[in-house]
Amino acid sequence: MGQTYPMEQAYQEKRITAAIEHRPIYPVSCAPLIECYAARYANVSTFDFLNNRDLYQRIFKMLRADYRVFNIRRSLYFLHHAPYQNIIGLMKMKIPAAMYDKGGKFSEFQFIEDEYMQQKDYAIILQHSYRQYLLEFYKRTYAASEEDVLKAERQMLNMHKKEVASAQECGQTFLYGAHLYFPASHFSNLRKFSNFIHDLYSDPDQMAECVMIGTRELTEGCLKTAEETGIPRIMIGPPRLSGEFFSNKIFEKVFWPSLSWSAKKIIAKGVTPVFHLDGNWIRNLEYFKELPPKKVIIELDSYTDIFHAKKILGGHTCLCGDVPAKLFTFGNTEDMERYCFKLIDTIGADGGFILGSGCTLPVTARHENVSAFMNSIPKYYFQLA
Repeated sequence: MGQTYPMEQAYQEKRITAAIEHRPIYPVSCAPLIECYAARYANVSTFDFLNNRDLYQRIFKMLRADYRVFNIRRSLYFLHHAPYQNIIGLMKMKIPAAMYDKGGKFSEFQFIEDEYMQQKDYAIILQHSYRQYLLEFYKRTYAASEEDVLKAERQMLNMHKKEVASAQECGQTFLYGAHLYFPASHFSNLRKFSNFIHDLYSDPDQMAECVMIGTRELTEGCLKTAEETGIPRIMIGPPRLSGEFFSNKIFEKVFWPSLSWSAKKIIAKGVTPVFHLDGNWIRNLEYFKELPPKKVIIELDSYTDIFHAKKILGGHTCLCGDVPAKLFTFGNTEDMERYCFKLIDTIGADGGFILGSGCTLPVTARHENVSAFMNSIPKYYFQLA
C-alpha cells in the first residue's frame, strides 16, 4: 500500500468525535483491539511479530487492505514491542521462543505476576515521587540504569508515533494518544494481589495518597505524550479494581478520587479519556456519570453487560466493544453476525457507540469469525437500504 489517505484519516477523526458526542454516524466505526492475532493472520511467529516492528507495520497495513471497514487502529504494540520489556516493562513478560513454544508458533505473550514491589516502596512515593519509585523498580527488576530507562522511553514514544503515522497512511485513525496504567492496578500486579489487599485494608489513607501522587504525575506525562503523538485521547487502564473485587466504600475512598481527577484534568485540556474497563464494572458505572457528559469513551470486554451499561450511561458516555473473545474463538459466523447486529441496533441507537472486540482479539480467533465481525457493519446497513 504505497498510497496514503490523509483525507480519509481526518474523516475518521470526525467520526470518533461524533460518537463521543452521541451524534448519529452511519456506518458505526470499527475498532477491534488486535495484537498477536495479527501475527497468526499473516502466518508469522509471535516472536518475530513482537521483535520486528517493520514486520508489524506491514501486517497491519495488510489487515487494513483486506478489511477497509477497519477504520480505527487500537493497537498497543508500542507497549509490547519485545526490546523494551526487560527495561521498562509493566511487569516481567514471557515471549514465545523464536518459532515454537509449548503453545505453538502462535502463542500469546504472558505477563508473569510476582512480588516485584515491596511494602517499603510506598515510602519512596510518599517521600520522593512516583517516578522515583518506577526508577527503583526498573533497576531492581531489570537491572536497568536511569540512562537505559530514558533511552527506552524515547524509543517507545518514537514507536508510538510510527504506529500513529502508519495508521494515518492507511486512512485509519489511531485511538490512543497515550496510555495511563493506573497506579493502584500497578500495585496490585507488582505486590501480588493478596499483598495488595493487605496493604489496602491496613492503611487505606496511605494507599489513596500514593495512588493520587502517581495519578497526578502520570496524567501530566500522558498529556504531554498525547500532544507529541497528535492523538487527543488517553487510554486509562484500571484492571482489578471494580466491584468484582472491592466494595463501593473502598472504591470511593481509594480509587475513584484519582480516576475522576485524572479524567477531569484530561477533559479540561480538550482531550478524551478512554477508560479500558476489563472485568465486571456494573456496580461502578454510576460513578462515571459524575464526569462531564459526552466527553468520555468506555471500553468494555463483555464481562460487564453492555446492554445494562447502556441503560446506565446511555446519552452520557460513548461505549466501545464488546464482542467476546469466546465468540471469536468458539462461535460461528452466524452467531457473530447476529451479535454485532444487536450491538449496532441497540447500543448504537443514539450514536454513542464504536463496534469493537471485547479487549484483545484472541490469537486463536477463527479467521472466518473475524471476517464476519468486520463485514457485519456493511451487511447491517445494506439490509436497511
